[in-house]
Amino acid sequence: MSETNGHNEKKRLTNPPKAIEFRISRREKIGAAQYTEAFEIPYRRSLNVISALMEIRKNPVTKDGKQTTPPVWDMNCLEQVCGICTMVINGRVRQSCSALVDDLLLASGGNQITLEPMSKFPNVRDLQVDRTKMFEHLKQVHAWVELDGTHNLGPGPTMTQEVQQERYAYSRCMTCGCCLEACPQYHDDNYIGPQAIAQAKLFNMHPTGKADMDVTAFVLGGHGDTMVPLPRYSTCAGIPVTELLSKEKIDEIVKRTANGGAEIVGLLKTGSAFYAPSLAAVEMAEAILKDKKKILPCAVLLEGEYGINNLFVGVPCKLGKNGVEQIIEISLTSEERAALQKSAGSVQELIDILGV
Repeated sequence: MSETNGHNEKKRLTNPPKAIEFRISRREKIGAAQYTEAFEIPYRRSLNVISALMEIRKNPVTKDGKQTTPPVWDMNCLEQVCGICTMVINGRVRQSCSALVDDLLLASGGNQITLEPMSKFPNVRDLQVDRTKMFEHLKQVHAWVELDGTHNLGPGPTMTQEVQQERYAYSRCMTCGCCLEACPQYHDDNYIGPQAIAQAKLFNMHPTGKADMDVTAFVLGGHGDTMVPLPRYSTCAGIPVTELLSKEKIDEIVKRTANGGAEIVGLLKTGSAFYAPSLAAVEMAEAILKDKKKILPCAVLLEGEYGINNLFVGVPCKLGKNGVEQIIEISLTSEERAALQKSAGSVQELIDILGV
């Protein structure tokens, strides 16, 4: 860039070639072999990749004179909004509608441009890919609020400029696939990808999505389907959830809580649910190091508490500089106590199997 009157002046192609060579990756159908064909078109200023492809499509003859089929690609808005025209151009993933030929030639220093389909998605034909799994991932994170009508909801909640600016960056996602193509950790649909995570982040940064910050809840017992949720001890802004939600909705939340680990593993495809355990470990360590006297559900050795002996079971404890400073015994109904005994029994069964 050079500066003129304090403004950056864009570099221009001062000595353009007479012709531009496009090397396009081709595939007749899903599963067919991939091959490359070279096409040559006359240079013209202000071309972008889409307009160059349309020029080739008018007369699909290769550089060596072979008549062939017109190249296939996706396009729609042509304004870098829909993201459907994304492809790999000269080794870099980007939208073809905004990829200017002059800029590509300046960057390469030659007259050749390569076009390939994204490699992280099923290649339907030529430069066309199937991005369906991206939309399936968005459905999985469910990062939206269901509308209960079209009536006037009034002004929305206020947000700081800093939060608005960060959310704006996330809101610009057009599900184009660039982040998945560029991400070295994403392959073979092994996790939901950064685009779905960013949309969940966008939702959770909104005051409506952050309502869970006022929620306090815990479970007793072991991990998985034997854990003992206690809805009557769970509150939202100090109000018991039993006063806010129907029994059917609470039962649905309880079931999802018990199966949450399996749900996360299902989304990750490989590995295990690591986020919640790591967050819990940080919270416990902070409570001890800062002597917060904080009450948290922890797996501790019970010696008669809750009628359980010589087993590590999840119960509420006070954590401070001395570690577990108090095991708190809360009042349980007969059903809750029976469920906790059952959960402890499952822990004992595992110990017996291990023979320790």
